[in-house]
Amino acid sequence: MKTLIASLLFALVAACSHHDAPPASPTTSPNAEAATATDPDVDPTLPSWAPASCKNYHTVVVKFAACNEIGQDVRDKVAAKYDADNKSWHALTNAQQSDLDQVKASCSDQAASVKAQMTGHCAQASN
Repeated sequence: MKTLIASLLFALVAACSHHDAPPASPTTSPNAEAATATDPDVDPTLPSWAPASCKNYHTVVVKFAACNEIGQDVRDKVAAKYDADNKSWHALTNAQQSDLDQVKASCSDQAASVKAQMTGHCAQASN
């Protein structure tokens, strides 16, 4: 009986100690997650695969939205455009590299467009 219990205990310990840890995400680290949680310019709804240009696009939109020198209707349109773009990124399934390249280029273009609209209106436009 002692042998049976010892064998079961050994099997249980062996089974518990041999599980695989979940793989680390290649694009996030604990420090990056902590920075995201404390940085209001980082959109927590961005897909995990979103390129840096989309993160930059979001940052520019946040700064644009805070620029009171620009009419509220214009700021609302820019925010709505970003929200629509973000929704379309989430809708991408089985995306090919060409799709991701297109998203990256679009984010760069949109960020540049929003920055251009801010030029001369807010001190944040130079950032």
